[in-house]
Amino acid sequence: MGYTTRHAGLAGKFAFALTFALTGIPSGFAVGSGWTTVYRDNYDYSTDTATFNTWFWREDSTATHGFNVTTADGACSAATPCVKLTALASPDNTAYVNAEMYNNSCPRYDDGSLDSLKKTAWGRSLYAQIVFNCGLPYPYRVSDPKTPSVAPTGVTNSWITRAAPVPRLNQNTFAFSAFDAESPWKAVRDAAFNNPFSLQRSLAVRMTADIKAETSDQGGSRGWGFWNTTMNPADMQLAWFMEYSQPGADGARGVYAQTIGKDAAGKWAFCQTKLPDAAANGIYDRFHQYAVMLVSMPINAQRSANAVIYAIDGNAVATHLLRVDQPMAFHNWVDNRDYTNAKPANYPLTKDKSNLIRRFVVERIERTGRGDGELKSIPMTQSEGTTCVDMNSMTPIHGIAR
Repeated sequence: MGYTTRHAGLAGKFAFALTFALTGIPSGFAVGSGWTTVYRDNYDYSTDTATFNTWFWREDSTATHGFNVTTADGACSAATPCVKLTALASPDNTAYVNAEMYNNSCPRYDDGSLDSLKKTAWGRSLYAQIVFNCGLPYPYRVSDPKTPSVAPTGVTNSWITRAAPVPRLNQNTFAFSAFDAESPWKAVRDAAFNNPFSLQRSLAVRMTADIKAETSDQGGSRGWGFWNTTMNPADMQLAWFMEYSQPGADGARGVYAQTIGKDAAGKWAFCQTKLPDAAANGIYDRFHQYAVMLVSMPINAQRSANAVIYAIDGNAVATHLLRVDQPMAFHNWVDNRDYTNAKPANYPLTKDKSNLIRRFVVERIERTGRGDGELKSIPMTQSEGTTCVDMNSMTPIHGIAR
């Protein structure tokens, strides 16, 4: 679903801003048992169409994606290729421009995961949409002049054709509606959201990504991390890094760790921590490893210690004492949205604005019935400078505890 609808519905209450990265174990986080890999992608799509199709690539207005990108400094090379998400320059245009990626909703596994949808009326309708949509390549066609970097040779459909995270499909109610209409050249819309990464069966889930931002003087937002890809205010959850920026070399910018989840009392809450300027400026200087870790460690039969821990290059930069327990998807985007509530709602872009990503890994620690023996030490202190609000009343929450 395009960010036009998502941002418009939420910007009036609070600004979404984030920059994700989870790498190694954050400082002070000792692990009693090993992590197992759920998914790994190094973004080499020169021949591997199955991996390419794991991701859903969305573009609004004049945005594009580039694949198997290399750079002059060698940070993106043939050995470590990158995907480049770009909101293209449009200096005379205030239309919404957005490039994003998230998990594809075209899983075709031998275990019958997709066929199980046919057991309900809702599922049968979704199954029919998915089968139709996934039979077509999305959205890159060699003949289209708006797509400078096409999909790998041989892509004829959008099916995920080999092992990947077990899908958890949720219908996208905006799909096929005029409200979320896409350009005619885009053959397939996102009929369902695939949220394959879940804390529900794990003590901890961690995503790690190598990311670099480009063009620091353009307005809008960008970010990466976990989101359960829903606009439903009753159960929306996220955990991500996000940058807000205003145009110009001296334009105001800030990078935040942001979480929407449940506090210890079960209240739906939003917490954010503004990161130091060094971290904010650092998203442009080189690739950094960003990590987001979701933790739920049993204390006893009734209670768990819950936290979301944000790290950059292996160092914890923020901790929020919230539980994020919905199935989640990875999300990465770059856009021109103006969050100051000014008019027009989008900044004209005088230059291309991009994110580069070259590595993505999701890992987990499974629940084994050994309680808190799995995770020996967790920094369960909320970060200084963190602000939290009750999402229902939009009133401040003070002193969130585990």
